[in-house]
Amino acid sequence: MRKPVAAVLAASLLLAGMPPTGAEAAPSAAAQLAVTQSTVNLREEPSTKGKVLRLLAKGEPLTVLERVDGSWYKVKERAGKIGFVSSSSAYISLVEEPAASAKPSLAANAEIAATVTLRKSASASSDRIRYLNKGEQVQIVAVPTAYWYLIQDEQGNSGYISSDKKYVTVTGVLPGASTPAPSATPTATPTPTPTPTPTPSKTPAATATPTPSKAPSATPTATPTPEGGTEAFSPNAKAVSAVAFRIGPSTSQDRIRYLKTGEAVQIVSTSNRSWYQIVDALGQSGYVSSDAKYIAVTGTLPSAPTATPAPSASPTPSAAPASPTPAPSGDGDGLASPELEAVIAAGLKYLGTPYEFGSSRNDTTTFDCSDFVRQAFLDALGIKLAADSRGQGQQVKNKGAYTQDWNELKRGDLMFFTTTAIGKDMTAEESLDASLISHVGIYLGDNKILQTYSKESGGVQVTDIPQNSTWKTRFMFGGSAL
Repeated sequence: MRKPVAAVLAASLLLAGMPPTGAEAAPSAAAQLAVTQSTVNLREEPSTKGKVLRLLAKGEPLTVLERVDGSWYKVKERAGKIGFVSSSSAYISLVEEPAASAKPSLAANAEIAATVTLRKSASASSDRIRYLNKGEQVQIVAVPTAYWYLIQDEQGNSGYISSDKKYVTVTGVLPGASTPAPSATPTATPTPTPTPTPTPSKTPAATATPTPSKAPSATPTATPTPEGGTEAFSPNAKAVSAVAFRIGPSTSQDRIRYLKTGEAVQIVSTSNRSWYQIVDALGQSGYVSSDAKYIAVTGTLPSAPTATPAPSASPTPSAAPASPTPAPSGDGDGLASPELEAVIAAGLKYLGTPYEFGSSRNDTTTFDCSDFVRQAFLDALGIKLAADSRGQGQQVKNKGAYTQDWNELKRGDLMFFTTTAIGKDMTAEESLDASLISHVGIYLGDNKILQTYSKESGGVQVTDIPQNSTWKTRFMFGGSAL
């Protein structure tokens, strides 16, 4: 009988030592939000030999499920796919969340309609706090501009989000102090009331009656105005051709997107003679070149460098046609030709495809550098380039329109590299010798290359090349293959 008693005691001790499950699980097991800091592979296993599930882009939100070891996190991406990523701070950053006790009560007056970035200040170039997900309840605490809300989320985070209706739906009352337009209307409402009395002497009574009826109709429409923020959008320019829309007034600033030919925008500031600060129809604020070949003024420009569209701009219509002309420098890295854009689009479809040296030219399951470039041209245009990088380099050379200056490269150009840095003692002829080429990629502009070069790097990817990179010392020449 002693053995069963001992067994029961041992089992009791074992159960007492087990960690709690379900809602009482240890807090350390809780998932945590993280954001990718650069492109990184999502792998099937916590190893560089693990199969690549896909390439995660910079800025993607992830849920960290657990830390596997000192080098890997088990994560879930926004589509629900679970895998492993490197825990290096160069690739992923954990987002700190306040303690539950520190979370203030939330008087929600809005709901997130689609995933949107919560930022530290009212600017697309501001640091990201986290992503707000569809369905989250938030409190709009201020409306600093027509394009941004200052909000507080359920976790106690305070920050700014776009006021565009596609991102946020107002479900309650907006803070009155930050909505000057509606507050001006009520004060104006009493004034029309006495006005009808003197009017009958000048006009028939029938005319006086509609006057007050117009005033009340303006009052209800003024209330929902701040709801989406886009009502204040007042286009005064349009894109003449595709042009980069950037977070700052410089070609070195990150690109938000490309404006399309004919797209209407609102110029809100002309403080820089080479750049306009603009707002697009979605409320996104940024900068474009003021060169007349990229943007045409169709209305009145603001008279002062303010981001708020002010009616005081009306006295300066004569300045409108003259302003875009003086701009000496434009954003010269616009879209490539439709053919080369098609090649780039075809190449981007293969992001994450594994690298294999000497890959078969008859399938698309793996690529080496020249096989990838060749396939992009084949898919997009039906053009068969040479099967290796040296042959492709010779084809570009034979066309004559090539450059050895990295800064003169255009979007869609092929770039050719040698294995080691090009020595200063090399002659011009040697530095153009196609037989020395060991690698090829497609230039995207902004020091970015669409390429594949090793298994370890994750296969087909967009590589951001820093100024002091060895890629630049190994660069031979580049140019269009068309």
